[in-house]
Amino acid sequence: MAARFDSRLLAKYIWYVAKECNIDMNVTKTHKLLYILDGVMLAEGRNIVNENCRAWQYGPVYPKVQSMLQKNSRRYWVYGKKILIN
Repeated sequence: MAARFDSRLLAKYIWYVAKECNIDMNVTKTHKLLYILDGVMLAEGRNIVNENCRAWQYGPVYPKVQSMLQKNSRRYWVYGKKILIN
């Protein structure tokens, strides 16, 4: 059985890779990319995300990630600049 990761850790990794590739990120992109990652891994028979997403009006939302991003909105809402992901 594959290891399961905290959805917040995976979201931080997505932000890290986006920063390294100079890709602007926002909350919606974060949830959708995490959803794609989750889906690809599930298709391979590996459930790596420790929570299920919810269907919201504008797409999939992972509650723990949403809470993290709302609490640290000043830290994450920086476009094209240094993004703190600690």
